[in-house]
Amino acid sequence: MKLRKVKQRRLGTLALLATLSTMVAAMAMPTSVSAAAPRQPLTVNSGYHQSEPIAQQVTYQIHFTNHYKSNVWVALMYRDVNKCRDYGGWATEGWWGIPWGEDRYVLNTENAVFYFYAFSEDNQKVWEFDGAGNRTTMMVKRGGGDAFRSCWSISQPSPPWQQVSPRYVFMDRAVYPYDLWASDSTAPRS
Repeated sequence: MKLRKVKQRRLGTLALLATLSTMVAAMAMPTSVSAAAPRQPLTVNSGYHQSEPIAQQVTYQIHFTNHYKSNVWVALMYRDVNKCRDYGGWATEGWWGIPWGEDRYVLNTENAVFYFYAFSEDNQKVWEFDGAGNRTTMMVKRGGGDAFRSCWSISQPSPPWQQVSPRYVFMDRAVYPYDLWASDSTAPRS
């Protein structure tokens, strides 16, 4: 009889342990998602906090329209981590000549920020850093019309290169037309 009671106690303890083990395992396993449940956007986890959903890659088109009285030359600095990975991750490129009254598509970029430096062919107007946004410098080839493509930290401030302070632009839409006016109220179109 004693042996029977001991066996029953052991079986009861084992059953309790098995039940507890099953409960702990069930709590640790993720719950299954039914097929009817709405899909959630992918997210990036940072430590214990869940950050914002991953945004789909957006391509921005940069356009300039010349409202100034003479031709304008434009140079850009834009994010390009593929081509300029070892040189600061920013590409510099120019010159785009834009005749008076014309709109020019310049390039596509995947970053909403770019910088530009422009000057009028009559040497009466320069579009450069205006106090808004981040201030930086970039290297451009002197003059206009002499095409260049480089990375932000490669060029040195010696002829034919010139260091300039470009204007900061944040693009709030995919096609970004920028109007160049004679006044300093140069601003993107709505």
